[in-house]
Amino acid sequence: MFDYCKIQLTQKGNSLTVTLLHSDLPSGWQMMGGINYTGKWRLGDNTFTGDTSPNYTIGTDIPQQHKYWNFSIIKKRLTFLEDWMSVDDDGGPKHTQKETLILENARFANGKITPWDDTYGTGPATVLLPSNALRNGGLEVRWEYVPTY
Repeated sequence: MFDYCKIQLTQKGNSLTVTLLHSDLPSGWQMMGGINYTGKWRLGDNTFTGDTSPNYTIGTDIPQQHKYWNFSIIKKRLTFLEDWMSVDDDGGPKHTQKETLILENARFANGKITPWDDTYGTGPATVLLPSNALRNGGLEVRWEYVPTY
């Protein structure tokens, strides 16, 4: 798919950059929404601290190794997820995936994920699990592809 792809998220004048890391192959399984690609991601610079501080992230403060992205070709969206483990009523492990952020109107072309059909080069995003960097509650979030040279 790609080696890496940078995305910038912007809300109320503040921004957060993330790098989507390589997805080895389509997820090996098909979901109801068609073939999906999945991979890990890492934090980039933010305008809150001017560096890659983990204090400003997508979703909760769960360790980064439990965070990943999923791209659906059919749904045209890039979703950020967290992988949660807990204990069920019988004392066994319970595995839960939580969607934290959805980048709408996403497309994969020419080795990058970009907003689809947007004249300004940005796309809408929906915050499902707020963080100290991205809030929900009616505050618009936009996303864009960041070229790497």
